[in-house]
Amino acid sequence: MEIRMGGLLLLCSLGLAHSWPIWSMHAVQASQAASEEELHAPKTTTPMPVVTHQLSFTLQGKTAENGGKKHKGADMWVTLHGSKASSAKLYLTPGRIDFEPGETYTFLVAAGKDLGEVQSLVLFWDANTWFWTSTQYLWQQGNVNLRNMNTTAAYRTPRPTMEEKKDFHTTLIR
Repeated sequence: MEIRMGGLLLLCSLGLAHSWPIWSMHAVQASQAASEEELHAPKTTTPMPVVTHQLSFTLQGKTAENGGKKHKGADMWVTLHGSKASSAKLYLTPGRIDFEPGETYTFLVAAGKDLGEVQSLVLFWDANTWFWTSTQYLWQQGNVNLRNMNTTAAYRTPRPTMEEKKDFHTTLIR
């Protein structure tokens, strides 16, 4: 459930752990300045219980090697693969987003069901260019992190480049 109060966005969900209901509420202050970190939250019509995860990753700063550039109006999706189930391909950027080198991006992900321990995740992005260009890349830095109510896990990437319109697989670091 999503509730807006002034500049505050509240996301409420009910999760079940050890047969006891646990209410979680995420509060996100709307960004007043461009330099503040923004949290991108999906609207969901998924029936309760909704299992919510927080996904974050950082893009490399621009270097001569990566030629990193800003991608305006891009879209991103994620698929979570857990020990109990896998999610659908979940749309992370309903308002489209500008990906900039050196920035960290954080998204709230509503899986809609209990996935168990998330073993891997797959990212997919589209630069939404209107004309044919060479292959577009996002240069990811470090690990992809996924947090739920109880734990934070890091996922290793096979390479730093996320090619546009191709699945980018990650695996859990044990």
